[in-house]
Amino acid sequence: RVGALSRDVDALKTDVSLAKEMAATAKAQAEAAVSRLDARVGALSRDVDALKTDVSLAKEMAATAKAQADLARREVRELAAECRRDRELFLRKIEDILADVKIREEKIKPEKVELKVTVPYKMIYTVQKGDSLWSIAARPDVYNNPDKWRKIFEANRETLITPETLYPGQKLIIPKE
Repeated sequence: RVGALSRDVDALKTDVSLAKEMAATAKAQAEAAVSRLDARVGALSRDVDALKTDVSLAKEMAATAKAQADLARREVRELAAECRRDRELFLRKIEDILADVKIREEKIKPEKVELKVTVPYKMIYTVQKGDSLWSIAARPDVYNNPDKWRKIFEANRETLITPETLYPGQKLIIPKE
C-alpha cells in the first residue's frame, strides 16, 4: 500500500508540477495579452484625444464661420437698403426731369415744316443678264430711245469702268431726261 501511495504522490507531484508550468504559461500569456491591451488602450486614448482636439477646432471654425455669415448677412441687408434708397432717389430725379421736359415741351410750339424731296434721278435699274446700256435706254420704262445710253453711262461713271462692262444684279441710276 505504501508503494501505491508513493506512486499516487509522485503522480500528484507530476500533476502539480505540470499545473504550475501551465499556470506560469497562462500567466505569461495573460500578461502579454494585458500588455497588448494596454498598448491598444493607449493608442485609442491618443486617438480620442486627437478627435477631441479636432472637434474643438471644428467648433471654433463653425463659430467663426457663423460670425462671418452673420456679418455678411448684415452687410447684404445694408447694401440692399442703400440700393433701395439710391433707386428711389434716382426715380425721383427722373420724375423731376420728366416734369421739367413736359413744361419745356408745353412752352415750345412746334412749327410745321414741309420738306420737298427732289430725286435727282428717274429710277434705279437692276441689270439683267444680256443687258447693255443701249438696250436699257431703249426700254419703254426708261427712255424708249437707245441713243440716250450715254446719259446712263455718265450718271454711273463712278461704278462703270466702260460702257460695255455690265454685270447682272448691278444697280444703275437712270437720270431724269
